[in-house]
Amino acid sequence: MRTSLFSIALAGSTLLSLAACSSKDAVDDTATPEDTGEPTNTPIEAPDAGDSRDEAMAVEFDQDEGYFAVDDGLINPAGDRDFYAFQGVAGQGYGFWAQSYYFYEEVLADTVLRIWDETGTEPLFTNDDMPFRMWETDSAIFFEPTVDGTYYVEILDWSDWLDDEYAAEGGSDKEYALVGFLVDPTETEPNDDADDVETWWVDADEDGTKDVFVFSGSLADGYAQFHGNMEFSGDNDLFPLEFEDDGTASWCQFGTWPDSSNMNAEFTLYNEYMEPVAQSTDTDVKPQWFGFYDAGITYRVPEEGGVYYLGVADVDENEGAGTFYSGMNVCWTYNDDPDNPGATLEPFETETNDSAGEPNELGFNESDNTENYYYAWLYGNLEDQDPGDWMWVKDSDVGGSLEGKYLNVHLASATLGSLLDPEVTVYSFDPSTGTTAELATAVPAEAGADHDYEVVDLVLGDESQLVIEISGDSAAIDEANNWISLVTVYDEPSTEE
Repeated sequence: MRTSLFSIALAGSTLLSLAACSSKDAVDDTATPEDTGEPTNTPIEAPDAGDSRDEAMAVEFDQDEGYFAVDDGLINPAGDRDFYAFQGVAGQGYGFWAQSYYFYEEVLADTVLRIWDETGTEPLFTNDDMPFRMWETDSAIFFEPTVDGTYYVEILDWSDWLDDEYAAEGGSDKEYALVGFLVDPTETEPNDDADDVETWWVDADEDGTKDVFVFSGSLADGYAQFHGNMEFSGDNDLFPLEFEDDGTASWCQFGTWPDSSNMNAEFTLYNEYMEPVAQSTDTDVKPQWFGFYDAGITYRVPEEGGVYYLGVADVDENEGAGTFYSGMNVCWTYNDDPDNPGATLEPFETETNDSAGEPNELGFNESDNTENYYYAWLYGNLEDQDPGDWMWVKDSDVGGSLEGKYLNVHLASATLGSLLDPEVTVYSFDPSTGTTAELATAVPAEAGADHDYEVVDLVLGDESQLVIEISGDSAAIDEANNWISLVTVYDEPSTEE
């Protein structure tokens, strides 16, 4: 599936375009700008940066090229911290990237990057690993000052950042390069409604379709970044997207770069008729894993593709300096089955599955690491006319018996940005009579979980089959009601008494 996120700077990631700013194997230092098409590489060569704000190494952005690069960063000895000072201007966006894995393709310096002001006792922003682990443990962050002043970039090792949990590490191999770059919004105001962004559609490869960025293949196909500001109170920034019809559905994620904004962002995904199909105010990309990374919106774009719009607003209606945001769009597809070319491995529901008598079978797998631990995923969409979506758990799927085992059901909806308000119920099922008996109803998960409802450690009896019903209040727009379920069966409870 191909998808386009239309803004003036989305022919790839900002970070990837800055990879050539540092000289570690990324650029031929003997080449001229005319040879490479890149800015002249002018890295800073200086002694090791100071280990406090008072001893910080001063760095300066080249206003013509828009970046600086420090090539000789080193976390040595253990517990070493490097500080770099720069003059920040209110309303100007800045990006910083600590490159290590990018060069060596192994984790040497596992960096953490923090931003400080002159007097604060706590960092303003922190990044451990980039969203989606784009360059493994390399860290990067975006930042926009609210006032002019001196600001500081700190780089330390992850082991040091965790304080007492691990002994701080350091050494002569803990090398990194620090790249800083100026970042401007990729939006063009006004972009508050579909009419405003009609002129953004671009046929970049002149093949008769509207595309500037392509996603294809399997996991982590690609990603695009987009940046914006809240220009006025109540501003809504709209980004148009088009997904091509190539017969393959994709799960697309939209989120903000974690800990990189002073505002309370809200994402809304609209269909081509500007009807909301997903919405979230928890927009940061997090490393939790529930089928996918935990992002603001995780949305299944159907096989036929279509036109969508991503709206970005601030719940608190802030405006001006400090409201800069960095957004990310990643799409995931499933590999074709090598034994059945063209067949998808996506565990998506099949209709009809609207009653206990016609549930979807769950494709359980046994864990490679834990004997007798069985798990299954199923994704679905509760259309407004559906009385419910049903799933099936059979003793033959989980080692031959359910008796004495523990069932867990986790369901994500709002955490995906879905507008579905679900209910989850577990029943025993007698296929000979078609009757059910209720065993448990899901309860809300704890705050901060990567799912919304759960049945935890339900002790099973001598029934040979179960069915699980997903029902509830669905939004009027059918495509707004996505859900993801994880069902596990194991000999032992998942929680301690």
